[in-house]
Amino acid sequence: MKCPVHVITLYTFGIIDHLENCINAIRRLFKLLDSVKSKRGGLSIDRNLRKRIESHKTEIIDIRVAIEHIDEKIREGVGTKPVMIALTDDDEGIQITKYNLKFEDLARLIGYFHKLALQWLDYYCKIPMNKED
Repeated sequence: MKCPVHVITLYTFGIIDHLENCINAIRRLFKLLDSVKSKRGGLSIDRNLRKRIESHKTEIIDIRVAIEHIDEKIREGVGTKPVMIALTDDDEGIQITKYNLKFEDLARLIGYFHKLALQWLDYYCKIPMNKED
């Protein structure tokens, strides 16, 4: 039995909404990482892990900017397709305008940020807290 088109469309919009939120959240994580890196004596960041995370920064920023500013492209009549997040032809990622992001890369990046968060939690759990009575 084939799924009706209106049902597929309904689920597609939900998925797109969650992907947009995910990409925006990851962009905020990059900003947090940048602020931590710029502080002397701040949290330490494993160099290899930082390089792995930062290797995805450009593609996340490009996708996010395309999502956030697509309305301008439409108004200007710039002929870039697709004008909303869509699956890639091989169904292994998303695309918008000229940018692509594979689900595998997105999952890997989330895993890297998770690993970094665990390292920071471990660091903070070892810091003695001053308790004032």
